[in-house]
Amino acid sequence: MNPMEDRDFMAQMAQFSTLTEMQSMVQNQLTMLGASLLGNRYSIETSAGEQIEGTIDTATWQNGNLVLKTEQGQTLQMDQISSLQQLQEQEG
Repeated sequence: MNPMEDRDFMAQMAQFSTLTEMQSMVQNQLTMLGASLLGNRYSIETSAGEQIEGTIDTATWQNGNLVLKTEQGQTLQMDQISSLQQLQEQEG
């Protein structure tokens, strides 16, 4: 972190740039994942062992984390979800 020569400084700048691009790419992928979950049925198990099911209504970023909100107004973290099911569109 204390480059003695210009080439060391340039190498460190390139590494920082690469790291920044990778972080942006990961966040973009998580955003696309959140968007793909909209409208899906989910199932979670509470700490008491109760199964709760519903539909994912929105996906937002809060404090650097992808947070899912349900049609019932619950807030879920990705690691809480034990199963997902894509809803089939009904034919009219």
